[in-house]
Amino acid sequence: MIRNTRKFLDRIEKEGWLPPEDIKRLRKYFDFYSSLETGSRSPDNPERHHFVQMCLGKCKPVGPHEHAYSEYMRWRSVIKRGNTSPKRPTPKRPSLERPSPKRPSLELDGRTYERKSRKWLDTKKFIYPAVTIASRLDAKAKTHGMSPNCQAWDEYDLVQSHREYVESKGEKYKGVTRRSKKGHRKTHCYQCQKELDNAIDYECLNCKWMLCWCGACGCGYKAGWRS
Repeated sequence: MIRNTRKFLDRIEKEGWLPPEDIKRLRKYFDFYSSLETGSRSPDNPERHHFVQMCLGKCKPVGPHEHAYSEYMRWRSVIKRGNTSPKRPTPKRPSLERPSPKRPSLELDGRTYERKSRKWLDTKKFIYPAVTIASRLDAKAKTHGMSPNCQAWDEYDLVQSHREYVESKGEKYKGVTRRSKKGHRKTHCYQCQKELDNAIDYECLNCKWMLCWCGACGCGYKAGWRS
């Protein structure tokens, strides 16, 4: 039995069974999650009703909160079965297949925008909109339940750009993974200078470097210059 939730979360964090962002959500919202699961709090909107259905195993988790708590429930059941040394989960790898026939697209203010590499592209002018418009598009996509499909396409674009980058360096592409090394690391991309964090960014299976959304990793890198 899990008698001390705080100690159990400490163990999950120490063993690396869940990523840091999920641990933070569990520590911050655990009482709320648990009250919905046990029924002491009634779901008062569609999202919370879906959360309860997820806890009952009637649907798959959607969104970061449900994914975090579903993983917690999975590890809780493993420990309750008496397995004190459970195997760590296999690192998630994005699929090389297209997640859906068409890219996510939205209309806003009379213009059509298409999702491409974590951004919204104006399909008529072929330019990326201002940050304020992009934020409105993200909010609209979330409202219409398009966020999971957008994320899937973002990961697909990342894999494709990374494959092209690695092959341009004359190396065989091996793929990417989530946090292949133990421990939390932060750095920046040597090509575009974007900050990287292995808690949220993927890692290259060739060089073990963190992977930037521009497609660059450590393959072909030489200190002192950009290859």
